[in-house]
Amino acid sequence: MWIVNLPTSYPISFWFAAIVWSVFQGYAGREYGLYIFDKARENDSNKKRVRQLAYGFHHGAFYFLCSLSGFVAWCIGNQVSEKIGNWAEVAAGTGAILVALVVVSIVGISGALPRILYLGNRVV
Repeated sequence: MWIVNLPTSYPISFWFAAIVWSVFQGYAGREYGLYIFDKARENDSNKKRVRQLAYGFHHGAFYFLCSLSGFVAWCIGNQVSEKIGNWAEVAAGTGAILVALVVVSIVGISGALPRILYLGNRVV
């Protein structure tokens, strides 16, 4: 599993890339929040402060944290898998946790986790 271990074996580079990527995702989330506000209020564009603070800031922070949680899940999954000596004796609970960490890692880093968490919570 060198592809999983290689990035986490250089922690400074890994966390630098994680923060840079999460900032990028946060900016994308900010723009998405502003898009939602503009779609809801097509003719009312004079509320710039509300637009930035209520929609842009918290969507950006949410996307940033979701992306960063994907990197944290990757790091934790790598640490757990390194401690496993014999994969034949892995319990079902440990396997389920590793699968959950992989899923959170993939959807978190890709930027899909916020959209998954938003399902059913927003009126379009």
